[in-house]
Amino acid sequence: MPAPASYAMYIRNTEPQEVTERGYDPKTIAVLNLELRSDDKSGWTADRFFISADGIGNYYFISEGKGKSTVALWSHDPLGIEETGTGVIEFLNNHEQIYGILSEAPDGDIYLSRSSSVGGSILEPILLDEWKEAIADIDEITYLGYWMLKNIFTGEDMKIDRPGMAVAEIGDVRVKLSLKYGRIEIAKPPVTADPLVKLLAKRLNAKIFLGS
Repeated sequence: MPAPASYAMYIRNTEPQEVTERGYDPKTIAVLNLELRSDDKSGWTADRFFISADGIGNYYFISEGKGKSTVALWSHDPLGIEETGTGVIEFLNNHEQIYGILSEAPDGDIYLSRSSSVGGSILEPILLDEWKEAIADIDEITYLGYWMLKNIFTGEDMKIDRPGMAVAEIGDVRVKLSLKYGRIEIAKPPVTADPLVKLLAKRLNAKIFLGS
């Protein structure tokens, strides 16, 4: 959805450096909204323009109605919408941005992204068909498209659809590779995976980001 007039006004009337330092610049907001929509399987993000999070899985969005723009909180537990009563400009000037753009891969992981930053990957995404094509002839990698989890209450195995999920057999190590937010996330690969990582990066025209 297009940016609400209240957010556009904030951008026009606030110094660019301050907007960026506060984490409400258009790139950060675009990444936030695109990532939330990417994860949305039930439609809860539809027609909502998100601007921040609270750090525990709830998200602030701009609520427009009756000629006034305010900030509301989408709560997942209990499920519902909570009106804050705070105006958009007041919120943006005083509320800390929790949902910043990811700056590096987690410790021990390797990410492949076409963007100049890890967190900007959804703006220059690797697409599912491109990912499948890149690994189609690599013997060490098997494309799955799902992941197996165990139900903590019943102990039963559950097959969860995960488009882009694959596994690599590197020596005696099984490594999980996933396509998420337009980037490839490689979980805790051994050092011997280096040639494979470089091959994937080349085929996908992506940069390599090493977790510190």
